[in-house]
Amino acid sequence: MPTRDLGRREQDRLRELLDFLAHDPANKHLILDATEAALDAHNLEKAANLLEQLSSADAADSRATNLAGLVALRQGRNGDAIMHFTRLLEQNADIGPRLNLAWAHLLTGNAENVLATLEDERLATDPVALRLRVQALHHLGRLDEALALGDQAAETQIGDRALFGALSNVALDANDTERGQAYATLAADQPDGMATLGMLALGGGDPATAATLFDKALAGQPNHARARIGKGLTLLQSDPLAAATELERGAEIFATHLGSWIAAGWARFIAGDTAGARLNFERARALDDTFSEVHGGLAVLAIVDGDLDQARERMRIALRLDGQSLGGRLAQMMLLEQAGKPEASAAILRKALAAPLGPNGQTLQQALAEFTRVRS
Repeated sequence: MPTRDLGRREQDRLRELLDFLAHDPANKHLILDATEAALDAHNLEKAANLLEQLSSADAADSRATNLAGLVALRQGRNGDAIMHFTRLLEQNADIGPRLNLAWAHLLTGNAENVLATLEDERLATDPVALRLRVQALHHLGRLDEALALGDQAAETQIGDRALFGALSNVALDANDTERGQAYATLAADQPDGMATLGMLALGGGDPATAATLFDKALAGQPNHARARIGKGLTLLQSDPLAAATELERGAEIFATHLGSWIAAGWARFIAGDTAGARLNFERARALDDTFSEVHGGLAVLAIVDGDLDQARERMRIALRLDGQSLGGRLAQMMLLEQAGKPEASAAILRKALAAPLGPNGQTLQQALAEFTRVRS
């Protein structure tokens, strides 16, 4: 049955229940049935309004508590969702509320609570629970543990495509491209899988294929951070200002992903916005002052400002932290080629996009793709 027909059926079901409820407005069971129908029809406002019609005693019913938690979860009120599902678990030890509570904890960034909530032997082989564990372990930086769960799921064939999409993200951050490719292929119709395949295509020098994959991922999940970042990287040469916008959107979602802020800094610089570039490099610096690319980027900006002493100092720090630092090597090249002439800086950096600055002869665009996917 087409998706459109399914949506019409859900709307019709909601209207039918609301008609019944109009003749019996105090019927708790009708209110709850209508709330479920409103959720199925993606009418969150109506679902919330229906729950408000319950008496305080009826609102404490386990079914009502679960629905209140689901409404809060879908409205982004994660704290309220945690409260409802925690209360529900005190009444009902079923795995459904446990999974919902774990999901709410994940959305608030409390990965430790996710793992604690999922400590139930009934969830050992549940695909949703496995995905939540993988995402929580990823959040905690316990990449090897997450990948071990993935290997186990692949061997026992208990995973689903969403799980393997999540695992493809973990593999990228672990710089395990072979696993990333394998997991992403199993999740090729999922935003996570598409984004991973896009990053691998971009790192492999195929930006056209990468751009198509990122667009498909974003069509399914507009706030997919890795796809936003990947899309930005594909625009670096053709539209650096648009690239910067996409990279910053992705970096804001990731929040603490250093490489994304660095890439956004370069995009701003290429677009001629040195103030914006500095702001992005400083955002990365606030997260980690020991990342070589922070100092490399600031070295390039110092060259543009004509402060060659500062540029040399930042360049030395960058190359000391990492002899292959992209920003450090670029600053070194710029100092040699144009000795602080501001009008030549952007042109040199544009040229550098196609130059073999990165390890193994990578261009700047390819190398940026690599460290935006592995540097957290």
